[in-house]
Amino acid sequence: MIDKRLEPIYKSVYAKPNETLYEHTSELLRQYNTLKECGYLKNKDLLYLLELCCFYHDLGKINPAFQERIQTSNRFDPEKEIGHNILSAYLVNIYIDINSEEKEIVISSILNHHNYVANFDVIVDQTDLIEENLKNINKKHLNYNDEVFNNMVVKSIRGRFSNRLKVIRKNNNYIIIKGLLHKCDYSASAHIDCELKNEFLVDCMNSLGYEWREIQTYCLEHSDENIVITGSTGLGKTEASLLWAGNNKVFYVLPLRTAINAMYNRIKDNIIGKEFSDKLGLLHGETINVYLADKNLSKEESLDSGKFYEYYYRTRNMSLPITVTTPDQLFDFVFKYPSYELKLATFSYSKIIVDEIQAYSPDILAYTIYAIKRINTLGGKFAIFTATLAPFVRDLLLEQIDGEADIEFKEAVFLTEKNRHNMKIVEERISAEYVWNIIENSDNTNTCLIVMNTVKEAQNMYSDLQELIKEDKLEDKVELNLLHARFTVKDRADKEKKILDDGKKANTYDDLNLNSEKLKIWVSTQVVEASLDIDFDILFTELSELLGLFQRFGRCYRSRQKTGKEPNAYVFITIDDNYLTGSPYGFIDRGLHMLSKEALLEKGDGTITEKEKVDMINEYFTIEKLRSRRDSQYLDEYREKYEYIDGLNIEEIDFLDAKKKFRNIISYKAIPESLFINDGKITVIRDEIDELVMLIKNAQSDSEKNDLRLKLIEQKNELNNYTININISFISGADKIEIGGEQILIVKYKYDKELGLTRKKSDESIMI
Repeated sequence: MIDKRLEPIYKSVYAKPNETLYEHTSELLRQYNTLKECGYLKNKDLLYLLELCCFYHDLGKINPAFQERIQTSNRFDPEKEIGHNILSAYLVNIYIDINSEEKEIVISSILNHHNYVANFDVIVDQTDLIEENLKNINKKHLNYNDEVFNNMVVKSIRGRFSNRLKVIRKNNNYIIIKGLLHKCDYSASAHIDCELKNEFLVDCMNSLGYEWREIQTYCLEHSDENIVITGSTGLGKTEASLLWAGNNKVFYVLPLRTAINAMYNRIKDNIIGKEFSDKLGLLHGETINVYLADKNLSKEESLDSGKFYEYYYRTRNMSLPITVTTPDQLFDFVFKYPSYELKLATFSYSKIIVDEIQAYSPDILAYTIYAIKRINTLGGKFAIFTATLAPFVRDLLLEQIDGEADIEFKEAVFLTEKNRHNMKIVEERISAEYVWNIIENSDNTNTCLIVMNTVKEAQNMYSDLQELIKEDKLEDKVELNLLHARFTVKDRADKEKKILDDGKKANTYDDLNLNSEKLKIWVSTQVVEASLDIDFDILFTELSELLGLFQRFGRCYRSRQKTGKEPNAYVFITIDDNYLTGSPYGFIDRGLHMLSKEALLEKGDGTITEKEKVDMINEYFTIEKLRSRRDSQYLDEYREKYEYIDGLNIEEIDFLDAKKKFRNIISYKAIPESLFINDGKITVIRDEIDELVMLIKNAQSDSEKNDLRLKLIEQKNELNNYTININISFISGADKIEIGGEQILIVKYKYDKELGLTRKKSDESIMI
């Protein structure tokens, strides 16, 4: 309820040109009540502090200077006006009567809910202007005696109290209050509910009618605890994780967009059903493009009602009950950029499912473990699910640095009793001749998967196999495909759909389409490692390290029992030394690779059980073994990144820098030159985008702008289908164009639908 003393003032002034302070504050309090009714924040004392913050956070907007500025559309003048958040922090002292720590939390939350300037520096350096603004407020609205007002307000945030407001920012209760103030404020401004309660997931899971397996029952029984689960592929880890999550706010974290899109569709189609737009969201860099392609989101209805935008903004605002996302979308808060508390506060009442953690590089693992520890400290729960958990990951999770709180979790291992793989270790480089000889002489092979460590090697393997197939005149009998990260968005999406169809999971040998007219061979890279529900008959793979290797094994005989003595998993343990760390462009940790080679040679050829896979990882991938190897950089890279974020000061870096640092990968959006020249549709799309940009600038109403913006997004999505994300090695000689305010490179390397972008220079030549 709005303070009666301030109600008439709030009604007489504006928070925005078209919204009174009363209206904005009322909407903020509605968001607060939404959060309260969800029951996620159970601490009544914190709820009360949050309510105070919601009511008083914009009190400084009653400043006459602010009111004059928003009515005249003038720019902020730092010589005449102090930011409203700073003035609010002073003025709130009149109205709150709480203990000193609670007061520091409220005042500091209000003070720092905007960071247009260095707030604490302004408090120290601009005392005269602060005093002038405050006295003008008193004269216009409050009418206190000058001496009383000076003692109660003007002097309220000076000296040591100002320093305490800095220190309190490390307080966990402060983080929750400030974060939820941001959440309520942003949602109020967007007029979108800050939270939608999860009241459906338990019913959805029960309606599946399954008899829960052991892994699923375990997760259900330990739903109030943190858990770390190692489980064979095909045992139902997805269902187990959702049973653990229950009717709570849920974030499902996967490392690759391909896997995320597949998981989003799986939960949407198989568990939630048609009414999903208020239940489930997908959050990554291409969210809006996935939503546009979803036939269940009616574009016509969206254009009329704004439901499309509502769904998209709910997703971006993390308001939906379940969100499937990437680590960088969630865990970037570890960089403590301004307003980072919003995410951390949201996670304090959430359940975080981290899947495929074995795929994380040392830096991403450092950020993820640091994030998990912070979330756990504030009350959030986590569950880690993986088919292959390295002991060093467990040890790093338990490790305490500089007085960190203990982290507790239940750990369990669930392995299939089926022997799914008969392994052949090949002590040489992989070659098309070797692979083709095995395939050609195999009687029971319908589908074949070949996994290479690099795009270049995958392209070479594809071309070499193509020649061998032609030499044997078997083009009509074999269908050869290539998948990697260097295809255009559209071509890659088409290929991902096809590999899912060709590698459709078979539970038994009889489930296979043995009458298929063609042998289907797929050459790929590590993009197939994580969470793709595919099941091939035979696998040929280069060795990276054991964790990645066994993930690749999971794409062959995913659920079937392997019978017979013929190998179905060929592992080539000799790879190009340039791909190992210590070389200028090495990306596979040399120590992990050598330990993996040692483990495989000790195991030898033959059947490899799920237990043996786990035992090999447990024996060879320990912190002790990694430390003993001077050729491993993994732990050093991990600790360097962990110590860096642990030592960061609050607001030391900004949001955009945090995004860049998290991925530590600089990529560029590009269109291959041959496509740009030869596909006339690109020019048509480019012209339509430019026209829509102009129409939006001249639109007369919000509804007209929204309609045009959605059309613009659709056209940009069409253009996006022609793009590839490239690294810096491809940009030499590239031309730059700007389309709809976005810079895109035209790269002069060859591209075709079969091979993707290659290192060969294009024959085309253009002037832009």
